[in-house]
Amino acid sequence: YEVFQNILDKKLKQRDRMLDIGVGNGEVSKFFGMHFRQIVAVDTNIESLDTLPQYHWEHNTEITKINGDILE
Repeated sequence: YEVFQNILDKKLKQRDRMLDIGVGNGEVSKFFGMHFRQIVAVDTNIESLDTLPQYHWEHNTEITKINGDILE
């Protein structure tokens, strides 16, 4: 995650919304939720989305869940 932190600090000025495609176990959303106001989580596996809370674990970052395939 140190690489991601460096990219965030150096490249991204505005951190309103992040798109997480293929949520999996939610670890990426959990990390980036500390840095963005909203996460849009997309996955074909509804169980993966169900493991995500409505708001980020430690912050007030809203998580919008979309069950679907980005190719459709």
